[in-house]
Amino acid sequence: MKKYVLGIAALAAIGVVVYGALAWYCGGEISTALAQQQAIAARELSLQVVSDKYQRGVFSSTAVTTVELRGRSAQAYAEMAERGGLPTDPPQIELRLELSHGPLPRWIDGKPKMLLAHASTSVRLLGAHAEILPEWFGKAAPPLMYSEFFDERVSHNRVVLPAFARQMADGSQLQVHALEGKLDADALFSKVDFSFASGGLALADKQARADIDKLRLDGAFSHASNGLWTGDFAFGADQVSVQAKAGALRVEKLAYRSRANLEGDWLSQDAEFTLAKISAGPDLSAGPAKFALRLAHLHAPTLAAFVRAQQSLDARSTDTAAYQAEVAALLGQALSGLLRHDPRVSLDELSLTTAEGTLTFHGMLKFAALPDPLPANLPGWVPLLEVDVDWNLSKRMLHALLARVPALRMHMLETWRAAAEEQAVADARLSNSAPVRVPDVTEADERAEVDAAVAMGWVWRDGEQLRGLAKLRRGELVVNNRPIPLPFLNPGAAPVAAQ
Repeated sequence: MKKYVLGIAALAAIGVVVYGALAWYCGGEISTALAQQQAIAARELSLQVVSDKYQRGVFSSTAVTTVELRGRSAQAYAEMAERGGLPTDPPQIELRLELSHGPLPRWIDGKPKMLLAHASTSVRLLGAHAEILPEWFGKAAPPLMYSEFFDERVSHNRVVLPAFARQMADGSQLQVHALEGKLDADALFSKVDFSFASGGLALADKQARADIDKLRLDGAFSHASNGLWTGDFAFGADQVSVQAKAGALRVEKLAYRSRANLEGDWLSQDAEFTLAKISAGPDLSAGPAKFALRLAHLHAPTLAAFVRAQQSLDARSTDTAAYQAEVAALLGQALSGLLRHDPRVSLDELSLTTAEGTLTFHGMLKFAALPDPLPANLPGWVPLLEVDVDWNLSKRMLHALLARVPALRMHMLETWRAAAEEQAVADARLSNSAPVRVPDVTEADERAEVDAAVAMGWVWRDGEQLRGLAKLRRGELVVNNRPIPLPFLNPGAAPVAAQ
């Protein structure tokens, strides 16, 4: 019996030692992961580590890291703070992680994983900024993030930002609702997924009030080896409203979505903006509306070189004028490189629906062979553009649009009436009869507006719809098979032929 008890005791002692050793190992893994994250933050976010302390225990550890802005970010903050009457020194941010070590087995997404540690993170602003947002960053503020670190150094994080209300320097009142969500990442931040939601925010003074209700942010990104980010991002709000003495504006179900995809040396970027309804006073109500744009065949090495140069520039402290000049030069170089690799810009859809119908545009932009050097002004670029645009709308929509621009409506009808009278006189001479009377513009109705738009070549009839098509090739614009002169082009210069 004594041997049996001693055996159990020995096994228990061995288990404690083994678990303690594993817990110590987990603490070391977390320490390495945190060091890697600091290096990435310094590169990607223009942060520098002011101090770093890691107290490693067997079953728990504490990490306290203080960072501050560096380079151009610090300079830009100082300039903005000076204008706003805030402390101009770069804010120092202290992140305190209280870690409890594993190992503990977990079952995540149908797969067994080993929990290395879980942690809570508190954030403080130091120095002159210590009194800013005490609910978030004060000494007694609650942790803003709760984390679980797994094997392969993957972390799952829950973010909680409390609500707060403030009176601004100008007397306006700002109210921000609580924000909660998740952020999952690996130690090298090569993959990041997040999803956040908030009740919104409101800003009001004696003259006006603006509200954003039920905000949402979602994203899933991957960091490619060349330094570019790809993946999906989405932003949404249930309602955005502004109320002022001049009137009221309300937008319902506002949403933005984007996707970046990398295949070999080519990056594509899609962006889509939608809303369910927009209204302004009793006279304007429309929706849904959609704007969808696609940038394709973008040369990834050129973009990656621009990102690296931008990061190098941001790491230096430069005054605003010099910084803007260098950024403009970098953008010019990047744009020149992108244009020489056959990029495409497509307007997949631009549409607006009203009670009278839907107005829709589609378009595509490509570039012909580019000369060296590139043109320095718009007339030199026009012959190099290949543009296709088409549109369609209902007859009632045309009538509603012209009603909102009476000067254009009158010009169109008078031009159409003058042309119709000339044609009537010519026809009368051929038939030796009296000319047919053309209605006065005051008698013009919706049908006359359509007749005028068709006669002037703006649209053609397609059943109950009106359609149009425009093409630009080698500096020549053709709208619905009618050449349209471009007066800003130099008529004495021969257009540059596409090759």
